[in-house]
Amino acid sequence: MDSISAEFHPNERLLRAIWPNDGKYNQYWKCDRPSSACFKDRRGLSVNRTAGRDFQSVLEITKKSFSNSVIASVSVQDCKDINAKPKYLPSKSNELHSEIHKDDQCKCLSASQARELAKRAKIDYKPV
Repeated sequence: MDSISAEFHPNERLLRAIWPNDGKYNQYWKCDRPSSACFKDRRGLSVNRTAGRDFQSVLEITKKSFSNSVIASVSVQDCKDINAKPKYLPSKSNELHSEIHKDDQCKCLSASQARELAKRAKIDYKPV
């Protein structure tokens, strides 16, 4: 596999697995859309990046890792628009793993950043 650049392209998609809207996880949904709670994590918002790869193949990888989860995505440009910082942080088991941070000093997105990403998120997959 080609090595992945630490740089992000503005059109690159960042895929986030979120709890399904099945009644058990109501706090993560608002009007059949992901709520801002889906985009808050004090350890950094974990995502898979497309890194120039076919979107569908990255979606399949993400679905396999997070079965029964809804998969939503935002663009790197969405992050830039709200001054959030995508960081490439591959793990041993996932070379596409990245995180979205509030800024260079703080990992957890602000309430307004999380709210804006929730508005901009595109639902790419819902389990049946």
